[in-house]
Amino acid sequence: MAGYPYIHIPSGAGHDARYIAEIAPTGMIFIPCWRGLSHNEAENATSHDVAAGAQVLTNTLIVLANR
Repeated sequence: MAGYPYIHIPSGAGHDARYIAEIAPTGMIFIPCWRGLSHNEAENATSHDVAAGAQVLTNTLIVLANR
């Protein structure tokens, strides 16, 4: 969505989405973080990547709202 490159990745992490998926279709949008760090105080993402993730979320919500 929005023309950004992407890959589908499974996540076995205990995100809230794992619990929501038991009752409704669920997905997550991941953005690149510096050195791949996640859930760490050194986690950092560029403003460009954060904006791209927000745009993907916005586009997804528009598509879902129009179904």
